[in-house]
Parts: sequence; C-alpha cells; structure tokens
Amino acid sequence: MIHPSRYMRFLPLALALLSIPARSQTAFAGDGAVTVTARDERRVTLTVRSEDHTYTGDYKVDVYLPVGYAAETGRYRVLYFFDGNDVHREHDDLLSDDLIYPAILVAIQNRSAQSRFFDLTPSPDRTYQAPTGGLEAFGKLIVNRIKPYIDANFRTLPDPAHTGVAGVSLGGLAACQLGYTQPQVFGMAACMEPSLWWNNDELLKRMQYDSSPKTGTRFWIMGADQNDMHMWQNAKRGAMALVRRGWREGEDVAFLQVHNLPHGWETAKTQLRDMLHFLLRKAPPRLLRAELTNCQGPQHQSIRLRETGESANVYLDLTYAYGLRSSIVGRKHIA
Repeated sequence: MIHPSRYMRFLPLALALLSIPARSQTAFAGDGAVTVTARDERRVTLTVRSEDHTYTGDYKVDVYLPVGYAAETGRYRVLYFFDGNDVHREHDDLLSDDLIYPAILVAIQNRSAQSRFFDLTPSPDRTYQAPTGGLEAFGKLIVNRIKPYIDANFRTLPDPAHTGVAGVSLGGLAACQLGYTQPQVFGMAACMEPSLWWNNDELLKRMQYDSSPKTGTRFWIMGADQNDMHMWQNAKRGAMALVRRGWREGEDVAFLQVHNLPHGWETAKTQLRDMLHFLLRKAPPRLLRAELTNCQGPQHQSIRLRETGESANVYLDLTYAYGLRSSIVGRKHIA
C-alpha cells in the first residue's frame, strides 16, 4: 500500500498551478473571444469579439507572417496597424534587400466609418454628433485581448522595444497617443499624417508642455496635405516637441514631409517604405544628398520665404541609399 504522505511534498506545486489566473485561457484558449476564420501560409484571419462597445459587431484582424515563417524557429517583432492594407508588400521588398528585420504585421480592420471615428479618438469632442473618445477602450482591447493572443499563438518578441503601433490620420493620432502614453507596451509608433488637431490640439499640447522624462518609444512622424497647412505643421511641431525633450533625431524620432500630395491613405502608402525601414532597420541608411525645399513643394525653384507668410518654412530634405527619405526636424521662419 502506498502511503499518502509520500505525495504531500507535491501539494505546494499543485496549489501553485491551480492558482494561475485563468486570463490566459479565456483570452485565447477557448472562450471564443478570438477565433481563426481563415488561414494560409502567409496570412491568418481572426475574428475578435468586443463586448460593451458603443457599436455592435466584431473586429476582423489579418495577421501577415514574414516570408519563411513556417520554416524558421526564431521570434519576430510585431507591428499593429489601424490602416494596414497592402503594407506587407513594402515589408517584403525591404526584407528582400536585407535592410530590415522581419516582422509580423497585424492589421486591425475598422468595423465602420463611425466605429473608426470612435475607436481612434482619445477624448470626447462634443462638437461632433457621433460618439467619440473610445481610444482608451479600444487600446485595452488591443493590449488585453489581441496582443495576448498574438503573443501566445505566434513566435513574437513581446517586449515594448519590439512592439509597435501604426496608423494614418485618426489612426496616426491613435498610434501617437498609444506610443506616448503606453511606452511599457508600445516601443514603436508610426504616426502617418496624424490628426493632432483633435480636440483643440490636445495631444500636441501635451507633447509640447509635458514635463515627464523621455520614454523609450521611437516615433516616426509624417506630414502631408499641402491644402491644409495646420495638418502638416502640427505633425512637424509634434516631432519638434519630442526632439526638444530629449528624443534623438534619426535614432528615437524621425520626421518626413511629403510634398504636393493630399491627405489620406493613398499618400501614406507612398511612404510605407520609409516608415518600415526606420522602425525595423538593421542599420542607419547611407546619406546621399541634402536639399533645401520650399514648404510649398520642390516645384518652386525659387525659395521666396517672405512671400509665403505663415507658411515660410524651409525643409531640409534628406535622401538616402535605396530611395529612402526623411526631413530634418527644424524650421526657419522669416517675418
């Protein structure tokens, strides 16, 4: 007969195992919060349930895996996109040139235009009839449901230095907000044409006047829309605010001014290569040339600053090997 006392020494271990929180099980093991709806060699499509949301419906999430993922055993950086259509093509091109580290790209699709306006705005604005200010809840969905599933089911590098968020317009605003306020989660933020005008420049003013110390988040900020000076000036001011507070230009923060193109996803797509390279690069690019450009666009051969009034900005545009670009964070104003 085996005496029960022989097994008493295993009791603490058993109790410890029983005390493990059930969150990991409910988040991605079988409660239906996240389900796989399609799968092939390079892409996995998920449906993510969202409870207690202003708008009904689930989120569609496309997970793009890097070339060779199935044959490899290593772990990968992860970028979460609010606007991620076709971004994997630019990623693959950079990878084929051996310029970046491979990454898993997670594209969270908008459920509707109204839901996008709610999810990607960090605070309510009563001037809009539709609900706004849902980014805090949407951010929690990413941090507490989507990211745990991705980290548990794919070979990721889950630490902040290897986790990024990216978006365009309101998505750029949301990426900037999450990267700025949650550096313990997102160590990379791609803010493409960010809507920093939201709620009377709320986030921009925080970036400019915040006295808190510099964080480890790296920012890539892009300005565009020649028809709306406030948009691209705010993007530049956001980058300048970070530099003034200790972010190192070219290392922790990079800015790119796009000339003569309208605001929107089609413009942002033309700069995906620069953005992905900055966040995922293996080494800084080789500088080829630097050119002063009138803020009204390079088609203006004569830089007549006194005639442009409030728009009297000169950009120092940098061109690197492999067609990469950036703009110096600095301004010259002539009254």
